[in-house]
Amino acid sequence: MSFANRPGTSEYTPSARKAVISAYEKNYDTGLVVPPALPLTSIVIPVDDGIELTEICLNSIYSVKSLSPFEVILVDDCSSVDYKQLESVYPNLKVIRNETHQGIIKSANKGAAEAGGEFLVFSDNSSEVMAWWLDELTTALYKHPRAGMIGSQLIDLHTERLQECGRRICRNGDIVLLGRGEYPDHHNHSFFQEVDSCSAASFIIRRKLFDEMGGFNEMYASPGFEANELGLLLQKEGYKNYVSPHSRVLHLGKNPSDNSTDEQYEKNRTLFMTRWQQYLQENAVYENSEDLRNFKGDKERILYIDAEFPMADRGSGGMDAIFFMEYMIKRNYQVIFYGEHTPGYHPKYTGILLRMGVQCIYEPFLKIWDYVAHNGHTLSYIFVSRIYQARSFDWLLKPYCSQAGYIFNTVDLHFVRETLEADLRIDDLGRKRAAYTKQCELTVASFADATIVISSKEKALLEDEYALSRIYHIPQVRELFPRAAHTCRQGAVFIGSAHTPNLDGLCYFHNEILPLLPEDFVLTVVGESLRSTIEHNDMYKHLLCCKQFKFVGFVQDLGTVLDCARITVAPLRYGAGTKGKVASSMAYGVPCVSTVFGTEGTGMVHGDNVMIANTPQEFAAYICELLSEPELWQRISDGGRKFIKETYARESAEKMMDQLIEDVRKRRLEKTSDWASKPIIG
Repeated sequence: MSFANRPGTSEYTPSARKAVISAYEKNYDTGLVVPPALPLTSIVIPVDDGIELTEICLNSIYSVKSLSPFEVILVDDCSSVDYKQLESVYPNLKVIRNETHQGIIKSANKGAAEAGGEFLVFSDNSSEVMAWWLDELTTALYKHPRAGMIGSQLIDLHTERLQECGRRICRNGDIVLLGRGEYPDHHNHSFFQEVDSCSAASFIIRRKLFDEMGGFNEMYASPGFEANELGLLLQKEGYKNYVSPHSRVLHLGKNPSDNSTDEQYEKNRTLFMTRWQQYLQENAVYENSEDLRNFKGDKERILYIDAEFPMADRGSGGMDAIFFMEYMIKRNYQVIFYGEHTPGYHPKYTGILLRMGVQCIYEPFLKIWDYVAHNGHTLSYIFVSRIYQARSFDWLLKPYCSQAGYIFNTVDLHFVRETLEADLRIDDLGRKRAAYTKQCELTVASFADATIVISSKEKALLEDEYALSRIYHIPQVRELFPRAAHTCRQGAVFIGSAHTPNLDGLCYFHNEILPLLPEDFVLTVVGESLRSTIEHNDMYKHLLCCKQFKFVGFVQDLGTVLDCARITVAPLRYGAGTKGKVASSMAYGVPCVSTVFGTEGTGMVHGDNVMIANTPQEFAAYICELLSEPELWQRISDGGRKFIKETYARESAEKMMDQLIEDVRKRRLEKTSDWASKPIIG
């Protein structure tokens, strides 16, 4: 038999395969960021006489998209097949043969002992892996240093339903295969979450940790309970086990835990309970499988509603939303997210949240009103971003979530921005819209248990002029990045989405500032949809004809632009909140020239960490000075980085959020949280 000429995976795969996970085989951005320094992973697969299944398994491993370095170790458990021939077909494949039958558990331990990788993945030859399967596991383990085992989704090829998505072990010894019989994209099983154990058909663990735990317990009569025991042993030692649902495996046979006879299963279960009964009584969350089905979990739940899925690479608001959800997960809350204008699944941006551990509500699997109607009573907190979303969902949240604390994140005070824009354009209809927004925004801020603003000026406005309380100033969070030297940089950059203040600011720069600059001055304009929006708006079309504007569109990594730029500009004539573009510029060590609207409410100081221009003449002068005076450039760059470190540090914002959550918790306990009793706004 020629192994090299045998057919590939596609000839063995029923059409159902494409229906289940076709999205994972496409060439689009999935949002997965694979660290470049991943260590070698050893994939251990015990095998017997099932050569056809083994080839399907290997073909899938070697053909699917993967950036993680790996080797495969086949442990031939005394089969009648010469698996050694496969070493010449598949690179980095090592075959180990048992001279006598040892069984799957001992074979898996033997393969692990021969592994050269820092990471171990255990699999079986009844598995066909999907694209990014390995990268999802290795990246998750890399990012969670206190993780024990991290498992994959197991999907039954014939039914297209889950065999399992991790396991829960109850106090009475029930082993619950989570998601069994559900669709793989079911909202309860599509996000990264903690479990008690995973199937040995596909999980990853650090080799050093596996060795410290003594490997799989070989006392068990057959496979199934060895992974459960390892999971509890890891928990007992302080590690957490997870399931990574974006790592998907089609399982062609039964679940490994189904392979035992009734007699073997009972023997294994008796041994397992003898060893772990006391631990489960003291530590298991659920009494039995029925308790698990009826109980919503051991974490407080926060429903997070925003305009859309956070797009941190496309705007400051997305970066802030990611921070808030990361904070909530870090504080052990279960976060449920819904984006009003992105109700469906987005492979990149939904995927980013799911990998973080955020449960997402998306159609067609679930609608927000159905979720709130059935689960609203289980929520501890509601976190609503932007007045438009607060207004849209007020009618839904008040009847079903009255027991929850209500947190209103303004993002910025929309009525302030709308009023400034209407006044600038002398727009009476715009003034009326701004007045209505103001009425709604002040109403929500008055009944919310906590209202978040990112500008100290807006906090003072709400407290001093409108006599509101429970206002919390939570500054934007930014991380410092390595800084390239002044001599390695050139040119100026404008960063902005197709948001109206950005379009107006670019027009203002073109009409009033650019004529005051040298003819060889070029402004690089970064921003998604900015060019296409300008093309369809007569008010701004002339900007495309300007030879001194270079439109580059969306940039995946802002650092690729800011690492090379000498300065940035923020020529805004109106706005609200604080401007992420200025903070991001500082984080990369790039001095910014801004109007007062780009810095108000931040505490930034002209001449220290930013250059603030009040007129077009000042704006042009500061640009020329920063481009030509290295000492000034260095001073502003240093000052900006110091400002970010002292003012926009993650640790400081997290402490502020701790206080906010504690205050809201007290209002709930004292029953002074009465937001749900207020009239519904519309």
